[in-house]
Amino acid sequence: MTIFQQLKKIIHPRYIIYWLLLLFLYPFTFLPKRLQIYFAYIFGFIAITVSKSRRKIVKINLKLCFSELNEKELGNLYKKFVVSLGLGFIETAIAWFRGEKYLRKISRLEADAKSLEFINNPEQAVVLVGSHSTLLELGVRLLGIYVPSAGMYRPLKNPFFEEWIKFQRARAATELVHFKDMRKVVKILQKGKNIWYALDQDMGRKTGVYADFFGRKACSVNILPKLAKIADIQTIPVFIWRENNSYVVKILPAISPKITANSDEIEVMQKVNSVIEKEVRAQPEQYFWVHRRFKNPADGDEYPY
Repeated sequence: MTIFQQLKKIIHPRYIIYWLLLLFLYPFTFLPKRLQIYFAYIFGFIAITVSKSRRKIVKINLKLCFSELNEKELGNLYKKFVVSLGLGFIETAIAWFRGEKYLRKISRLEADAKSLEFINNPEQAVVLVGSHSTLLELGVRLLGIYVPSAGMYRPLKNPFFEEWIKFQRARAATELVHFKDMRKVVKILQKGKNIWYALDQDMGRKTGVYADFFGRKACSVNILPKLAKIADIQTIPVFIWRENNSYVVKILPAISPKITANSDEIEVMQKVNSVIEKEVRAQPEQYFWVHRRFKNPADGDEYPY
């Protein structure tokens, strides 16, 4: 199938403004890093200024999760996040427009040997547990380069970017799976394949359990023991971060003890949250703080937003 056939739904004059936006972003992918950072501050400032509600969420999240910091320190972390968010827009363009050879040149794989063995075993189902970051689409692309994996996705309301991102993510993942399509998830795991889940969002009480995250009870997606009923799975944390002028795909040791259908649900998510928190604390400005992580507070806690 040609690129034209894949994108025929959005090759239309009514989408000209979006095609011009992509054309605008393209040159930024060739700038030296110092200039990308300069423009990242501008992009991040515009994005966070336009969305007052998201700006408020970010500041509340930082204050909740880093209560040990004073106002000046929180302000500095917020500014670093704004630059990181702006850089994410440029990095998204890099993911879309630069080739695999270039992406391999600016990145590296750092993997636990046993975890990599599980991932590359065609008979071992693996759930790759990750989190959202300001790298946005570049994180997805880099993961796809180094790790064979299907990926979960949530449809967008904008029809242009829904088709464009589906096209781009299909380049980075062996399969795209709608976040509600559990039948496809079952097929993937029963075939011994890998699937990536970001388990760092509050998806509601019906699908979650409460586990600690940065010292607060956070409603956490309770999916892993359920997936263990489907197949014999290994659960392996994976993260993609910036490091100076390059990027690293980190594959950590599998969560132990092995998650089964009988595993305690709260203990499982406590381990997952602990792994995510440790990684985020090492590079806090790169985490995607715009989510309302604590939007369904535990009994007795106030709604923080």
